[in-house]
Amino acid sequence: MTRHYPHLTLILNPIRSTSMSLDSLIIHAVLWAGMIVTSANAQKPLLSQLSAPPSNEVPTHSGKTQGEDLHEAALDWYNHPNAEHLGEIDAALQKVLPLALRQSPWVIQVPTWQDAHQYQAYHEAGALLLAKGCTLLNEGRVEEALPVLKTVDKNLPYSLLLRPDQTFLPVRKTLSQHEQACHLRIAILTQKVATFEFPAENDEFDAESQTQAVEDLTLDLLKKRNYDALDHFVSQARLRQLTTASSRWVSDISVQSLHPDKHESDEAWLEIGQHIREWRQKLPTSIDAQIVELHYEMGAVTRDNPKTKKAFLAKFAPIQKKIEDLGPVSPLLPQLQMIFSFSMNEDFSVAAEYFHAGYEKFPDYASLVMLMHLNLLKQDNGRSLGSQFLTHIAKTDHPQTVALALAALPPLIVPVCTEGLDAPLLEASIQKAIAMHPRSLSLRNDLGRLAAMLKMPSLAHEILKPVGTHWDRQKWMGMEEQAARLTDPAWSEHQPNGK
Repeated sequence: MTRHYPHLTLILNPIRSTSMSLDSLIIHAVLWAGMIVTSANAQKPLLSQLSAPPSNEVPTHSGKTQGEDLHEAALDWYNHPNAEHLGEIDAALQKVLPLALRQSPWVIQVPTWQDAHQYQAYHEAGALLLAKGCTLLNEGRVEEALPVLKTVDKNLPYSLLLRPDQTFLPVRKTLSQHEQACHLRIAILTQKVATFEFPAENDEFDAESQTQAVEDLTLDLLKKRNYDALDHFVSQARLRQLTTASSRWVSDISVQSLHPDKHESDEAWLEIGQHIREWRQKLPTSIDAQIVELHYEMGAVTRDNPKTKKAFLAKFAPIQKKIEDLGPVSPLLPQLQMIFSFSMNEDFSVAAEYFHAGYEKFPDYASLVMLMHLNLLKQDNGRSLGSQFLTHIAKTDHPQTVALALAALPPLIVPVCTEGLDAPLLEASIQKAIAMHPRSLSLRNDLGRLAAMLKMPSLAHEILKPVGTHWDRQKWMGMEEQAARLTDPAWSEHQPNGK
């Protein structure tokens, strides 16, 4: 079947049945390109404006100045966590929480900064609970923080900490980030990453919060020169192939996070490089310090932007030699080689060789498969080659790889990547992925959205039933009506809108 397609023959011949879960170095390079822009500092609302009843139908706070003062105090307590402030926070909560709980049924989604003032006590209480929860988590007092998290999740899920400059922090999402970071920080500092598992997801923010925690803690450990803890963390994550709830490899997130903010200067890049070299010098046998250094050097070549292919090859040659000397100790290394090979338009067999080197050792690393697939699409008869390639993967003992890979792609790319694939084969792939990750809200959002895009509404509804109201507004951007229908317990495919 494949003899007429040399590119496909190069790839398929060595493939064995194997389990894979999606990591996303390349896939995230194309993910949502500017569509996902929300952050803790966003000036725009996370959701649409609050459709509120007249203010005389619900208890409201009469002291606007007092409310502004409470938000400023909560912001100060949040920015400067100190256990000595807990008494003041509790005293303030006693005043506003009863009214906030009475306002709670009226707040059904995240409002704008302006509309949040209609339910001042609701947001004051949320802001105070954010300050309290983060103070406790910063102290490592996880058990004491749990009631705070539960109160926010149950009663104040859309509360905001309002800043004077008309920006805000979403309380539930921010608490999720701090909770995940607290658990991970304890595991790192107590040298227990070898047995660490992320806490079970409570909402649609936790998978993203896990990624954020990994990024923040990795960079923090590097900047504080805590190289022993950093090396323990990154090496154990790599050796265990530890993943977040969204199936991202923690070791990849760590390596990719070691860069300054995009708004920082060239000096910040040099500072990061200096820290990485210090790590290498202190722990000269550390494989992970070498991997990080190689990734940083590759980024430096890209930033220098050599003007000619010859100049690029000259800069990359020593990096390539180091990668070859290390061998495929991490799937990132053959992936970097594949990226370079495709960028230089080398013969397809070169990239195929790198693919085999990584795939043979890391069969669970599906981004290698997707990287090869995306580049197959660019060849002559590309769509046919890509279809045959994914069909082969879907027919192995671990078909979930195809679903996990497709679910991470931007919606506009999915039809191209699924053209020619058998629908029952795709459905089986999605079902296997759900069976392997039954408790992941993040993957249920991803796979439910994929099923919806593939015109499999019954499967999408079955996947999304446990998600309920925790469907991810970012992932479903542009498909919000479908998400609302498919997560409705009363949904039926036979209803007029059951599509």
